[in-house]
Amino acid sequence: MSRSFPLVALLLALLLSGCATYGSGLNSTIQGLQNGDFAASEASLKKILSPTGNDSLLYYTELAVIKHLQGDFAGSNALLETAERIADDLETTRLSDALVTMMSNPRQGPYGGADFEKMFINYYKALNYFGLAQQAADQNGRLDALESAGVEARRLTIRLNDIASRKGTYMADAEDERTFGALMDIFNKVLRGNLVDLDSLRYRDDAMAHYLAAISFEMNNDFDDARISYQKAAQAYEKAYVNQYRLDDGVIAQAWFDTIRMMPRAGGSDSEWRALGKRKLSAEPQNALDNWTRD
Repeated sequence: MSRSFPLVALLLALLLSGCATYGSGLNSTIQGLQNGDFAASEASLKKILSPTGNDSLLYYTELAVIKHLQGDFAGSNALLETAERIADDLETTRLSDALVTMMSNPRQGPYGGADFEKMFINYYKALNYFGLAQQAADQNGRLDALESAGVEARRLTIRLNDIASRKGTYMADAEDERTFGALMDIFNKVLRGNLVDLDSLRYRDDAMAHYLAAISFEMNNDFDDARISYQKAAQAYEKAYVNQYRLDDGVIAQAWFDTIRMMPRAGGSDSEWRALGKRKLSAEPQNALDNWTRD
């Protein structure tokens, strides 16, 4: 163990210094966004990152977010399409290369993106399609945009299911460990006395992504899929997110309310949704459900 300690300490040092280096490099870009100066933010980003080589995925995803904030939803989605192709091409990167990149700096090698970044590609694409639906000149254009948002919602759920199968959900047993989890265990042992439980910070689910998918399914009248996604969001908030991010318990109640609201539309019986409402909701939202479930 005495010989492995310096190696683990070195890997941790690389991780921390790499994140700091990348983050500090984008300070001017972030400052522009905070000031609402999107042109300056975009110009700064283009000086720091390159659309080719190791920076390409970061370039397209970061720029796509700036375009989204500007309201250029079509331009943002075009960039995200490119980012998604790059991420897919780099999916086969060897584990050793991926670990070296993760432990140093995203810009030290071809960066294929972390799980949460790949998920947010589809998340932002769905948001962009919602924006395009609002901007549509006619009903057909609006419906086409909403349908495209539904496609991205399905891609979101596929990604989230894949992450859960590889890493386990917040409801999974602790014994279901993977390579990254084992590495974090080593860090925990090395950093004795650290108050942060690194394993609890592993990205294994995303309540917000489930919620967005559910909204998209509901807008496309896919009520059973909406119910499932609302329920997954409610469970994620309940099991981890409210405590981890210090959210109000009302978030849990709202997610369960929306879950139950979908049940009769998805063919559930009156007794089923009322029973779940009694278990998960207080009297006031239970009464409010009558207005939503009445034909």
